Amino acid sequence: MVQQIVTKTDGVPLEELTKNILESGLLIEDGNCFRLGSPLPPLAIPSTLQDSLMARLDRLAPVKEVAQIAAAIGREFSYALLRTVFGGDETVLQTALGQLEKAELLFKSGVAPDLRYTFKHALVQDTAYETLLKSRRQVLHRRIADSLRDNFATIASAEPELVAHHLTEAGSPGEAIGWWSKAGELAMRRSAFLEAMSHFGRAVDLSDRTGEMIAQPSRTARLRLQIAYATANLHARGPGATETNAAFTRAREFAAAAEEVPERLSAYYGLWVSHIIRGEAAQALFVTDSMLSDFQSEPGSQDYGLIERAIGMARLATGQYQASRKHLEQSICSYIEERDRTSYLRFGVDTGVASKCFLAIALWPLGDVTAALSASENTIELARRINHVPTFAYAHGVLAFLHLMRNDFHSSSVHSKAALELSLEHGMPLYEAWSSTCRGWARWRGGDEVAGIEEMRSGIQLMLRQGRFSFTQLARASLAQAEAARGYVEEALESIAEGLVDVKDTGQNAFACTLHCTQGQILSTSEFSNPGRAEQAFLTAIEIAKGQKTRSFELRAALGLANLYQRTCRPDYARSVLVPALQGFSPSPDFPDVAEAQSLLSVLKE
Repeated sequence: MVQQIVTKTDGVPLEELTKNILESGLLIEDGNCFRLGSPLPPLAIPSTLQDSLMARLDRLAPVKEVAQIAAAIGREFSYALLRTVFGGDETVLQTALGQLEKAELLFKSGVAPDLRYTFKHALVQDTAYETLLKSRRQVLHRRIADSLRDNFATIASAEPELVAHHLTEAGSPGEAIGWWSKAGELAMRRSAFLEAMSHFGRAVDLSDRTGEMIAQPSRTARLRLQIAYATANLHARGPGATETNAAFTRAREFAAAAEEVPERLSAYYGLWVSHIIRGEAAQALFVTDSMLSDFQSEPGSQDYGLIERAIGMARLATGQYQASRKHLEQSICSYIEERDRTSYLRFGVDTGVASKCFLAIALWPLGDVTAALSASENTIELARRINHVPTFAYAHGVLAFLHLMRNDFHSSSVHSKAALELSLEHGMPLYEAWSSTCRGWARWRGGDEVAGIEEMRSGIQLMLRQGRFSFTQLARASLAQAEAARGYVEEALESIAEGLVDVKDTGQNAFACTLHCTQGQILSTSEFSNPGRAEQAFLTAIEIAKGQKTRSFELRAALGLANLYQRTCRPDYARSVLVPALQGFSPSPDFPDVAEAQSLLSVLKE
């Protein structure tokens, strides 16, 4: 018998298999050992553990029905729900439960009225469930769903996925879709995005398989469900994920046949945000053009504000800073907090917060340093009032890049840590990528150089998994700066080269000036000093900045070039690039480059 146990369990004498043998009557207890009561028949030991458990349940035939009902409810269940679904004599039920408990198939916990039972193993539950005919299963699941809805409303309200599951198994897809949607909405409100994606996904799958909600008049409901599913993907997988793009693409297909403007616009928006994060600038601009032509929104309306924000961000990605500023300001002017504070339900994040964040990103390069910082401060205050987790993480993540761009490592550290904490807690990969990159930069600036560089590198890889949004170029420039300072000059120049490839491939040149300027700094100060190539890099950066009218970027590039000219004994050249770049700027602690440039100019005049 020992040999058969070893053979049939691959050497693992599972407890349930041993119990089956002890209860089979084949063995007789004799003192401190067992002996066979008769010759061991062939196949006396079940070939699988499931067979073993099935045999044990068959020997408990009088209580098998209770085990089956319990198995249909779930691995864990309350006595109150089981009693309601059982519907028979309570004494019979309690006796059956006692026998199952004595056989150690069920464990009891708690006290009445909160008495609960748990199947010892999931396989015990599965085995009991498998003994049910399909028709009987459906009847039980229908009864369980009705009991939860009618007699346990608190549970149904808090865990609608339970009702949804039983309605699905009962073969009632129409009702199940509604309950899966409720579960998704509840998860979204809790910022449990993976859970929400799963619940909405079940609803979408049921709708596709059964044709529910496809025909009029339910097509609008199907569109709303698809948008909800896509929005959950946006947060759980990230806007740049292939699955997110596919979900919004399908939403747009449904939207083409819908008359309701809000749902159609939400579908367009989701497709736009997927393109913009993936670095597909041309496609993002195409979608914004489609928004303009398809939606005749009045200035000041919520929809108008959303469209202006989308245009502003798309223009920013392609380096059109002044146009971006105009559209983002229009978006902010159209935003009314009391009216639009739930805009995140349609657009993933609050429109007002997003517009303010990127207005700050646009203003600083344009030279409006004070206005940029003011916008950033107002953004956090607004996000705090909105009290929506993705919006709050979004604001901190974008502003971490603003302060990285400003070279303020303390502020970038504060925002990146806040965004990282939220993104890790709630599972938001895009904001995790942004914030970990910025936190790495802040750590490097704060003296933790090796760990900081490694975190920047891993953060950039996370960003690339989402797509090739223009922040990736800014991150590469910052990484190159850190690598060169640490002596990794070849790696630094490679980071710049990869960033410039991004500019060429994606059409996003918002930070092309920064890449060339950083390249000039590396080539002019490193062990691989090359004054000629450095000069060309700075001149290219200045030319880009002038074309984009980004005065702050121009001053930085001019300062770098002037330092190069001074070191190579060309003071007149240094003055000629520094004087025009300084025009209009006054010394400010918020932009220390100005004071540095004025100090250098004073030296050059001596």
